[in-house]
Amino acid sequence: MTPEIIGELRTGPLGIALTVVSIAFLTGTLVFYAALWRVAHSPKLATIISVASSVPIALRTAFPEVVLQLGLVGLAVGVAMLSFWLIRSGRATANPLDSPTHAIA
Repeated sequence: MTPEIIGELRTGPLGIALTVVSIAFLTGTLVFYAALWRVAHSPKLATIISVASSVPIALRTAFPEVVLQLGLVGLAVGVAMLSFWLIRSGRATANPLDSPTHAIA
């Protein structure tokens, strides 16, 4: 696509829709990570990385392409850190007697 066509699409309803989606993404991200921040023993570094990486993703038209790409990598790293934390915390709190193989018939 040529830059003229992209500019024309952004000035119409598509531009408004993309702006609404970007604001919704940023708002949802901030609310989610604010709630996660309040969880005891949650990984604060992963939360900070994820929030800092989500801002240039949501506001991608205001940043150069390289910043967007770095934001995507940073968000992937933050989400991976959160995933490992969730897996570890789930295993640490799991009760082996709750598994179906230990059910008494």
